[in-house]
Amino acid sequence: MPTRNAIAYTLDHLLRVAFPNFANTIETDGSRAEATVAGIRIVFPLVDTDSHQKMMNGKLSAERLEAPTGKEIPAFRCRDEEGIYSVEETAITLHYDFISLPFVMLSRTDELLTDERDTHGRALYKNSVAAKYDLIEIPIVDEYALLLRSIIQKEFPDTQITPRESAFISTHDIDLISRFGGFYTNLHTLAADLFKYRSLKQFSTSMAQFRACRRDELRDPYILAVEMLLEQDRTNKRRSLFFFKSLRSGDPDATYDIFGAQAAHLIRTVTERGGEIGLHGSYFSYDNASCFNKEKLYLENVAECPITQGRQHFLRFDAKKTPSVWQNCGLKDDFTLGYAEREGFRCGTCHPFKLYDIANDRPLQVTEHPLIAMDGTFQQYQEYTPQEALQKIRQLQQTCESVEGDFILLWHNTFVWREYTPWYEEVFCKM
Repeated sequence: MPTRNAIAYTLDHLLRVAFPNFANTIETDGSRAEATVAGIRIVFPLVDTDSHQKMMNGKLSAERLEAPTGKEIPAFRCRDEEGIYSVEETAITLHYDFISLPFVMLSRTDELLTDERDTHGRALYKNSVAAKYDLIEIPIVDEYALLLRSIIQKEFPDTQITPRESAFISTHDIDLISRFGGFYTNLHTLAADLFKYRSLKQFSTSMAQFRACRRDELRDPYILAVEMLLEQDRTNKRRSLFFFKSLRSGDPDATYDIFGAQAAHLIRTVTERGGEIGLHGSYFSYDNASCFNKEKLYLENVAECPITQGRQHFLRFDAKKTPSVWQNCGLKDDFTLGYAEREGFRCGTCHPFKLYDIANDRPLQVTEHPLIAMDGTFQQYQEYTPQEALQKIRQLQQTCESVEGDFILLWHNTFVWREYTPWYEEVFCKM
């Protein structure tokens, strides 16, 4: 069952989504909470400890409520009274728990229920509360918030609420900056076009790219891909973020040297053309503050500016350890939290929110911007066609807009050429 700190943390996020232009005050005794917004008192009951544990395990029976967006959403009843709420003068008392499930989604405490992880040490979607209650395509935290808003607007119609404006944020992880390099690398990548992909057209294109790269290493297709992604983001007026791995040659997980000429060129290109730079924390940095901080300092040295935004390589994340690593290293904004194997709402929200330090039972100063969709999820895990992926992206984007949240997409610079060309042209360029 959530602690007092956890209740206050969760309720503060709900109220900021529901009433973005109002301050709030919150009081809780651990079994229920009261909030005051715009002079209106709202009472929030919570399920008991046994029911909370059943919910975590997917065993608690949920009723279905109709949200303002038209979706049917699960909710857990706490009071015997009929209806969703009762009203008395300037007080609303809810009959359902709007706090326990949102806290689990925001804090990721459900990831502590099992030690089962994938080959990269990541929590699995199949074990999540989102999977148990079929929530992955429903931003349940935001739906609760807007349902609360609709109740207040119905009972107190003079309350003027200013909706939040949604955003499409286009993000890009730069795992590689060179397709071509040494003799064996070149032989392997060119031979793959002929023998793995069996495409003479693709091989011909690759040979032309190889010859251009031999004349100028800044013509490497992975470097050109960054420029292409930047141009698409600029044309479509999307916020554009690029996350760079910040390692030296020979470091574990190094795929390029952050102090090399190619990396410097890309960072300069991104900043000059209106993009933003962030740290793509290496494979081993997600639970290692010393490692993470060294990489952050490297990138700040090259970019010649503070680095306050990040995303972990392979989306590696430990709910108990990673948020504190980011906080201790001065990261302000993170974009890691999405499932590799499933698009949707891992955190139950598409609004920015403060991460929670589970070990020390406190909110942190690191703001999470939840990842909603990734190119590799569609192609490698879900095995969608490009047309199916585009349809899914549009659907998720509309969902984010309906709850006034942000649609955040991850599209790699390696997902532009060769077998990925149809994905770039038919999905990324048509969003």
